[in-house]
Amino acid sequence: MSLYCLRVRVGSVAAMNAIRAYLNSGGGMVAIEAGAYYASLNGGTLDVYRANYNWTKPTAAKRTLKITDSSFGSGTQDAWLSYGGGYFNVAPGASVVARDSSNRAVIVRAPYNAGRVVLSAFELSLRGDSELDWTIWDNYMMGGVHANSKGAWALLGRMIGFAYNGDSSAPVITETPNPTGARVAVVATHTTDGGIAPPLLPAVGRAIEFSGNVPLAIRFGEIASGRLTLANFKVAFFDGGYAYGMKTGLAGQESKIRSFISSGGSYWGDCAGSFYAASTINWDGSTIPFPLGIYKGVITGPINDIVPWPDYTLTPINVSGDSVIGDFGTIQQLYYGGGYFTIPTDAQQGSHVTTVGTFAYSGSAAGRAAMVRYNYGSGKVVLIATHLQSLPGNDELDWTFWDDYRNNSSLPLVDPDNTWPAFAALLNLKSTPHLFV
Repeated sequence: MSLYCLRVRVGSVAAMNAIRAYLNSGGGMVAIEAGAYYASLNGGTLDVYRANYNWTKPTAAKRTLKITDSSFGSGTQDAWLSYGGGYFNVAPGASVVARDSSNRAVIVRAPYNAGRVVLSAFELSLRGDSELDWTIWDNYMMGGVHANSKGAWALLGRMIGFAYNGDSSAPVITETPNPTGARVAVVATHTTDGGIAPPLLPAVGRAIEFSGNVPLAIRFGEIASGRLTLANFKVAFFDGGYAYGMKTGLAGQESKIRSFISSGGSYWGDCAGSFYAASTINWDGSTIPFPLGIYKGVITGPINDIVPWPDYTLTPINVSGDSVIGDFGTIQQLYYGGGYFTIPTDAQQGSHVTTVGTFAYSGSAAGRAAMVRYNYGSGKVVLIATHLQSLPGNDELDWTFWDDYRNNSSLPLVDPDNTWPAFAALLNLKSTPHLFV
């Protein structure tokens, strides 16, 4: 994430005060790259680390750091450094955990009143020689070679332990194998124009894993460089966010996405990802053309009588009209600004569009299509107005927490229905001439 994107999202006075109060009361904070810049003393940022983060805008690459704080281990460690990398000035009372090849502090730890902060200029979660981290672009960028990649995870675990309770002991790393199913390319780029919303991605990964398949985050750059192929992936997953950022970030790359689908791949788009697929959308009364054009019907949103944009809530969707998917009845799903689908004729689409689910509330979109599927060349497309992957009220399963609460509120939002079986049925769609995944 760029430094700008981070600041506009969590840079409000109320948010900063809440983070400081949390640390004051004994909480911990781990911040990486852009997050480390935000946490440091750079002017107009959080200022919980009382010295500057020097953002050097390096060429992204695998580099080596040396651990200098014995409580965090010893020796050298390969790790990923992105464009958001840099180094720290050493704050009063802080300790240097690791230095780079130029002897600059690149991981630091410090107290903040009763709390603790630990900051890193390196991104330690990316392994570069494994798909266990649910990313694939870093494997390409690191050439599939990453010395002691498990050690990077161990160092990150030490950082989390220190932030939690001051204990930086080495964690036990249990490598749970990925499922044996298809590889799903989860598009995961967000820019200042929009794109995929990062807070939604943990639930996407978990739901794909539940379906028996492997979520692998890619970026717009991997599509541009020709990595979205059947040899690499079976499905391209475009989640929610802001479709305009997909439109600008993938400008000129649309033929590569269409070719992937028509040659036998599949496209899953929900919310903004479905808007991006359409030739035409009607957003808040404005008719807007989109260049991907794999859906010939119009998608209209937001549906403000469900909840005004940009709020979110649960809404009932009847998922019983498609014998291939199965009868799931009416299930509550997270709605966050998606649109209803106008169904094109078979001649307009070039194939038959099947309505999988319809809005089941008593409002302007009642009975309208909320979930559709169809063939596109030799491939398949699923478009959804809602977020089947989200399980509000169950953060331990979907690895998200914000959706457990109503927007900007402490009131709980709990989905009484489990939407993952319907998600899996769609992702593992079995119909002629081939599997969806």
